[in-house]
Formats: sequence, C-alpha cells, structure tokens
Amino acid sequence: MKLNGLFLVSILCVVTNTVIAQTACADPVIPDVITPNGDGINDKWEISCLAYFPDNHLTVYNRYGKIVYEADGYDNNWDASWNIDKGPLPDGTYIYLFVVNQTDNKKTYTGSLTVAR
Repeated sequence: MKLNGLFLVSILCVVTNTVIAQTACADPVIPDVITPNGDGINDKWEISCLAYFPDNHLTVYNRYGKIVYEADGYDNNWDASWNIDKGPLPDGTYIYLFVVNQTDNKKTYTGSLTVAR
C-alpha cells in the first residue's frame, strides 16, 4: 500500500533531571544510646555529619568523673570499650564532651550516652 500526501508528525520528548544537593550540617547529630552487643547494629557510636567536623575532640566520662574514652579527631569507631585495653565498659550512663573546632569558633556539645549490651 502506497501513501501519498502531506502528514503531520508530532514528537513528544520528555527530559527529566534530578538534582540532589547535600548541604553541610550545621551541627553534628549525636545519638544517646549505643548497643555494642556484636550484632552489627549500633555496635559503634556513630555521630552523624562527623565528616563536616574533622577537627574534633571527644571525651567520655563515667559516673564518677573518670575518663573512660578520649580521642582527637574522633571518627565513629568507638565500641564502648575502655580507652586503654581494659575491655568493654559496663552497661550504664556516661557523659560525653564533644568539642568541634571550626574556622572561626569552637563549639562544645555535652550530653549523656547510655551503653546497653
């Protein structure tokens, strides 16, 4: 079959672009519970947005005010064990002091952390 004549052809073109913009965190998000029981879930104390605050210092105290963990440049690797090879900390509530050094100021975050195995 041969078609002769003038034909109108419409072409529909749809372009979709998705842009995801990630903004810097204004403050770190610090959880108040860690459950280091070896199940692979919440076994390490992971502070969200930590990549934005590499110049930091973390100190964790027990209820008697003794330092049980301390780190310069904390990088989400603490599993609720003593700073010096004394094994795992007992379940309980601890106090943290997290200091972030930024270009023009220093911010200090404090709070409690519960260890539950």
